Amino acid sequence: MKKWIKAEDGKVSQVIEFESGSRIELPLDKDGNLKWFDDTKLIKKVN
Repeated sequence: MKKWIKAEDGKVSQVIEFESGSRIELPLDKDGNLKWFDDTKLIKKVN
């Protein structure tokens, strides 16, 4: 497994690449913490 920090176009992410070649990119905020997706954007309002 390889792990590194990637900075591109003002976006910072932590990249994890496995021996199989599959890769995960986790977005980071300015403090280096993981940015979580806001689940409320997926919840539909019931009328």
